[in-house]
Amino acid sequence: MQCDSTTPGFSRYYSFRGIMTTATQPLLCAEDSLIDMTFITICTGMTDKWFYKQIGDGQFPKPIKLGHCSRWRKSEVETWLLLRIADSRGNCTA
Repeated sequence: MQCDSTTPGFSRYYSFRGIMTTATQPLLCAEDSLIDMTFITICTGMTDKWFYKQIGDGQFPKPIKLGHCSRWRKSEVETWLLLRIADSRGNCTA
């Protein structure tokens, strides 16, 4: 599924509880799914405790809270991981 201005229902402006925000992509898109902590820990081999410490220290993206569930945008986790890889190999430009 292509997610751009030609996607039915696409809007550059989103309103939730009276708060208007702009975005270049829809909030939900098949290419950028929401993932849970189990997915993250399986993919990285790190523990959930380690990730929650990173969140508390501002070193990992904060979760999206859906009721009692926590989810992350897959793209944000991938970006975080790519930056850690680049940093560990001395390729970080920041």
